[in-house]
Amino acid sequence: MKKENIKSIVFDFGGVITNPVDCLIDCSKLELALGIPRDKIQKAFNRTYFLHPTNVVSPKEFCKKFSKLLGASLTGDQCNCVYYEMEHSFNIKPEILEYIQSLKQEYRIILLSNIYIIERTRAIEKRLAPYFHAMYFSNRIGLAKPDPKIFQFLLDKERLQAADCIFIDDKKENVKAARSLGFHAIEFKGLDELKRSFDKLGIKIE
Repeated sequence: MKKENIKSIVFDFGGVITNPVDCLIDCSKLELALGIPRDKIQKAFNRTYFLHPTNVVSPKEFCKKFSKLLGASLTGDQCNCVYYEMEHSFNIKPEILEYIQSLKQEYRIILLSNIYIIERTRAIEKRLAPYFHAMYFSNRIGLAKPDPKIFQFLLDKERLQAADCIFIDDKKENVKAARSLGFHAIEFKGLDELKRSFDKLGIKIE
C-alpha cells in the first residue's frame, strides 16, 4: 500500500543507516603511540570531525586541526591511518539497507548527510549507490542540518514539496527543523519503531 501524497523518503546517514559510535577511529592505537588518554583523543577527533560540516577538508588540513586540538604532532603514517579509518569506518546496519531497498521500488529514496571529509563522502556514495536515487552532502552544498536552507535546497533540487516527503534523522534538532518546514519528520529510534511510524502514515511494504 502506498500513501498517494508521499513521494520521497529522506534518510540521514550516521545513527540511522549506521550504528552510532563514540568515535570513528580506533583510539587505542594512538593512545599507545602517544601516551594520551583515549577519552582525550576521542574528544579531539570528534571536535575536529564535526567542526565545519559545510567545508571540504583535505587529509592534510584535517590532521593539522586534529593535531592542534590533541596537543601532539602526528607522523605521516599516523595521519594516514586515522584518515583511512575515518574514510572506511561505516558500521552499516544491513537490515536498514534491506528495508530501504524494498522502499525504493515505490518511493524516491534520498540521503541527506552532514559530512565534510571529501574522501568519506565518495566512499559513502560508492557503498550506498544501489540503494539511493540521490545523495546530498553538506560539504558539497555548503549548508548543514539543522539549517532550514539545506532542506529547501533538497526540495528545490528534487522539485518536491515538504508535505510530499518523510525525513528520518536520529538528532532531535534536525527532525524539529524539517518538521517546521512541513516534512513528515521522524526521530529514528530503531527499525521496528520506524516501521510503526510508517504504518501511521499509510506506508506498508509487503
